[in-house]
Amino acid sequence: ERSELMRIVTSIQQEMTESGESVMDMMVVADQEFHGTILRSSHNPVASRIMFNLLDVLEEARRHSLSISGRASKSVLEHEVIAKAILRGNVKEAETAMFEHLKGVEEEILKNSSIVVPEN
Repeated sequence: ERSELMRIVTSIQQEMTESGESVMDMMVVADQEFHGTILRSSHNPVASRIMFNLLDVLEEARRHSLSISGRASKSVLEHEVIAKAILRGNVKEAETAMFEHLKGVEEEILKNSSIVVPEN
């Protein structure tokens, strides 16, 4: 499963290089595969069940975030950092990279949506 993460990252990097731009459907599938592979390899049945039940809802959020200018390329780079940390067995680095990735996606979505979030 660890090598599967790099296969997913490498295939989308190659597709983006060859096409010159991100292909939305492929990006959404690759993103889903990447996060799903991490969930399966975590052997955490509760987290896996929750996330896999939310995949339909999350697909719209994925499409939205990946359509933001520059976000698709940034996500692929962030996925590569996460995958390499996992391959090295560096749990703390992988956790930090995943947190930064999810935080960045959230910030981009909020910045590029019409939703107004009240400040604390």
